[in-house]
Amino acid sequence: MVDSREHLRALFARRRSRKALTVYVSQKSVSRSGMMRRLRLHIIRDGELIEITQHVAEVAGFSFDRDAWAIKVHGCGMNMHFHAVYELSHALFGDGYRLQHVSI
Repeated sequence: MVDSREHLRALFARRRSRKALTVYVSQKSVSRSGMMRRLRLHIIRDGELIEITQHVAEVAGFSFDRDAWAIKVHGCGMNMHFHAVYELSHALFGDGYRLQHVSI
C-alpha cells in the first residue's frame, strides 16, 4: 500500500518550477443545502494531469466518496476550494500557504 503522505511529498518535491506547487480543484457537485461540496484535486507534472484526490482525503482528513471519486468538504461562507488545498498544505508541510490552488 502506498503511503499517501510520502507519495504527495514526492510529487511536490520533484517540481521544476513554481507552477508545480499549484493544485487544480474541480467541483463535482454541491448539496441542495449548499453546505457540502464534492471536489476533485489534480496537479500537473511534466505536462500530464495527475489526480491526487484519494491521497488528499487520507492526508488531510476529508471523507472520500468512491462513487463520485471526490472528497467531501463541509461548510459554506468561504472558498471551499482554498480550504481543501490549505488543509492539504498544512498536513504535508505544516504551512497552509505552501501550495496554491486554481479552480477549474
